[in-house]
Amino acid sequence: MNEIVTFASGKNVGKSILFVPAPKEKRKTKVVAGGTLEFEYFEIRDEYDPILLMPALSWDFSNPPGDLRYICISMVETMAKNEGVGLAANQIGLPYAIFVMGGGGYANAIVNPKILVADGEEVAKEGCLSAPGLFLNIKRATHIEVEYHDMNGGLNQRVFEGLTARIFLHEYDHLQGKLFTSLVPKITLQREKDKRKSNLKKIKRAKAAHQRQQHLASLVQEAKKIQSNIQPTTLLNISGTNSPVESNSGTIDLNTFKVNT
Repeated sequence: MNEIVTFASGKNVGKSILFVPAPKEKRKTKVVAGGTLEFEYFEIRDEYDPILLMPALSWDFSNPPGDLRYICISMVETMAKNEGVGLAANQIGLPYAIFVMGGGGYANAIVNPKILVADGEEVAKEGCLSAPGLFLNIKRATHIEVEYHDMNGGLNQRVFEGLTARIFLHEYDHLQGKLFTSLVPKITLQREKDKRKSNLKKIKRAKAAHQRQQHLASLVQEAKKIQSNIQPTTLLNISGTNSPVESNSGTIDLNTFKVNT
């Protein structure tokens, strides 16, 4: 029997935690592929929240502690709203071994992941939605072979490389209770933290410029549609210009929210 407990207290590790969705009136809805999709936006925990240092609990498919699809779709929407390419469950206060990653119209919901092989080595900058404005050079494997379940319970074995491998490994670390801030020397971490205010200002200016460009582009597009007597359609998309995630087995098509198999 599942029970509702407060995981963030650190006193309930190993117990089954029941997910309770937001009240009906607080959920969001979106028409997708002719149907109505329900989800909620989760609040992202910051880097100082103790839940980020706690290893996640495996998702129990035989006695699920909640609606897995609802959780995964809500995580994807939360990730997109915050313009991220990855988000782990403990970052939104849930103790499950789940993360999502994606971009350019596709996302992967990763449940109970295992890393089978990790090869290669590369240092590159990383950010984290729990630590806005902080960017750190992190050494990661460049080639990984992994196993995980998707949000429909299907078992997937995949190979990820480059940026996709980096995103997977960053989010996988979250599920181990490990932050990317722990992977650099303290003196380096402090130096980069000192740049956060400046970085956040640059990000704000860049977002404003991007929004102006998007607004102008949308006006041009609307004008063309009107001239062609075509009614505008709404497509579901998430931020980013180039998808770091392959659109095959276990991948969610964000226009339909179906898992490609």
